[in-house]
Amino acid sequence: MFRWFRSSSSSALPRPSGAYTVGFVDYEWSPPSSENATNPPSHVLARIYYPSLPVAKHDPADPIESGWSGRSHWIPSASYYPGMEWGRADHLGYGYYLKMPWYISSPLFRLVAGNSAIWAVENAPPAQIDEMPAVVFSHGLGGIRTTYSSVCSDLASHGYVVAAIEHRYFVRWDEPTEC
Repeated sequence: MFRWFRSSSSSALPRPSGAYTVGFVDYEWSPPSSENATNPPSHVLARIYYPSLPVAKHDPADPIESGWSGRSHWIPSASYYPGMEWGRADHLGYGYYLKMPWYISSPLFRLVAGNSAIWAVENAPPAQIDEMPAVVFSHGLGGIRTTYSSVCSDLASHGYVVAAIEHRYFVRWDEPTEC
C-alpha cells in the first residue's frame, strides 16, 4: 500500500515564470589541501542552475501528467531525509527544526517530498545568451542545495546562472549560552 501511494503521489514544484527552460548540473570543487583532524576537507558542492535550450527528449513542460521519466527529483538522495544525514539517526535535519524525532520526520518527509520533481533538466545544453548574470544562493535554514529549487529555477528561467551552495559542515550548539 505504501509503495503504491509513494509512486502515485508524484508532484512538481512550481513552474518557473521566465522565458527560458532550465538546466542544472551538480559540481564539486576539491581544492588541493592536506586533510587532517585540525584541517577538515574544504570541498565545495553546488547545484548550478542556468538558462538552457529546450531538450525535446526530456521536455519538462509537464513532468507529472506527461509521464516524463527523465525528471529530476527535488531531493537528490535518500541520505538527505531528516535525521538520516550521513547515516546517523541523531544528526540534524528538517526534523530537528520541526522538533520531531527522526523516526517520524524521515518517513513523513519521504512520503510528502520524496517523489517531487523539479522543472529543470540535468546537463541540458545552455541557452545562447549574450549576458547571464551570476547569483550565489545560500540556502540557510538547515537546508541543502536543492531546498530552494523553485527560487533558483525561476531565476535561471529569467537568464541568470545560479550557484546554490551546499553547506556541508556545521556547528551544533546544545546550550544557547554557547552561541
